[in-house]
Amino acid sequence: MNGQVVDDGLMVTHWRYFYDPPEFQTIIVSTGKDHLHFGYFRDCPDEAPVFIASNSNKDCKINPVAPNIFIFI
Repeated sequence: MNGQVVDDGLMVTHWRYFYDPPEFQTIIVSTGKDHLHFGYFRDCPDEAPVFIASNSNKDCKINPVAPNIFIFI
């Protein structure tokens, strides 16, 4: 496969979860059963992310965690 993208549409949905809104872009994934994951939340694709948030399939709510990735880690 040598690093070539076979289907461009799959790149858009990579690490997308059922309850994620389009504004949520996953950056860190947990291996637990609740599918906890963290990501950037942004209102406009042309602007910087507004904050880091978490989401899971337990309550399906976007929970703000930190203003940026450096404070989150």
